[in-house]
Amino acid sequence: ASLLARTAFLSALTFATRPIASLACVDDLSWYGRASVSHDCDYVGLDPEIRCNWVSAEGESANEACRQTCDPSCSDGGTPSAPTKTPTKAPTPPPSVTNPVSPTPGPLVSNLKENPQVLSDTSAVCSDASGRTSKCEVELDVPASCVSNGQSTCPIVFFLHGAGGTNNWFGRTSGVHSAGFIGVYPQGENGWNTGPKDTNVCSWDDFVCDDDPDEGAFIAGIISELRAQGAAGNVYVIGSSNGGALANRLASNAGGNLPIKGIVSLVTQLMASPERSGPGVLNYNYPRTGGVKVSVLNVMGTGDSVIPYTGGSSSVFSGVEEFQLMSALDSMEFWADHNGCDLTAESMPITTDIIAGGDGTGTHYRYNGCSDGTIVEHYAINGGGHNAGLSQVEGVDVTYDIAFEFIKKCEASVVESPTPLPSSSPTAYHSSCLVCTDLVTPWMASNTYDCSTNW
Repeated sequence: ASLLARTAFLSALTFATRPIASLACVDDLSWYGRASVSHDCDYVGLDPEIRCNWVSAEGESANEACRQTCDPSCSDGGTPSAPTKTPTKAPTPPPSVTNPVSPTPGPLVSNLKENPQVLSDTSAVCSDASGRTSKCEVELDVPASCVSNGQSTCPIVFFLHGAGGTNNWFGRTSGVHSAGFIGVYPQGENGWNTGPKDTNVCSWDDFVCDDDPDEGAFIAGIISELRAQGAAGNVYVIGSSNGGALANRLASNAGGNLPIKGIVSLVTQLMASPERSGPGVLNYNYPRTGGVKVSVLNVMGTGDSVIPYTGGSSSVFSGVEEFQLMSALDSMEFWADHNGCDLTAESMPITTDIIAGGDGTGTHYRYNGCSDGTIVEHYAINGGGHNAGLSQVEGVDVTYDIAFEFIKKCEASVVESPTPLPSSSPTAYHSSCLVCTDLVTPWMASNTYDCSTNW
């Protein structure tokens, strides 16, 4: 059988591949998780609710090997029940991470503007993540206005660079200190593992590979660490190109481990195929029925020669035919359907600059009636190329003014009007406040904003 067929079969069924030493209430001292020999039963016991689902390299779960630690009947003095030998279906949304990073407890601290903290130096977000090398780094940018007694409700915004890019400029350019957001700037391994890469060791359909980056688990581990440090705000992702592809993937796998509220995906749309790629379980390429609803703002150039607006194949997939893109508008309709929106978008013409090589025009699409307060919007930059994310719309920068307005709107859960463009007038009020009903979200309260504030 082909590798693809074997992998599809194994991904649909879960077996214990090593016999259990004993059904008694004892821990197997020889067992450890596949990520590290230090992840033994004692380590599992530090967070059993999550870590009892971890598995060894041989496929045996901690639930089976760490009986004293993981079986509730053992702690109650009972006799543990024998594990079933019946195969179980693969996880359904929201999926679970098998080897999340162990959080480092401690109060959240702020840093000066343009001087972000290096979270990977003070936590295990890189060292505990599979497939990462010495390139791995995670910067954390926390404005003083966001921290009170070591806690924060400010929005947490991940900034994802493109293929071959770097995280070392976000601390100077993101603008989170002015916006009142917490910035997170991870460094990818030669970009992000969202498709075929020359640097990958395993095939794209080897979902149990430990050698290549598991991007979903990596980001989930960072979020877990931030939660442990006291950052409780909603999570957003802004990504461009390869980073936009990862933003789409994270949103597609949103759930308990990836509590993504909204994304801004620049110059990249959803994949049409394959359904999954890369290591882990947080590796679905488009949202599935019943998955968590996520707000989406997407910006693309209709003349992009790298990621075609009309979809299909792309040179970034190195000729691997299984990888196909949806068209930009099909991708937006997919998100609209997933979020329970009207499938017929409201559209209006816009003016743009020509930095991306366009003709100075475009179209703004808005999908109305979305469920759970979600927002789905798309900007098409007519004739724009692969740098369309750097465009201006009606004189306002996409990165990051329009992106930040989108996040603020998600925070306020105002769904009656499209994402407003920041006004250049110092006396103009935020247009969404014309239809709000004095809603004050935790983020607004922590930043002393209300509906009479010019923000």
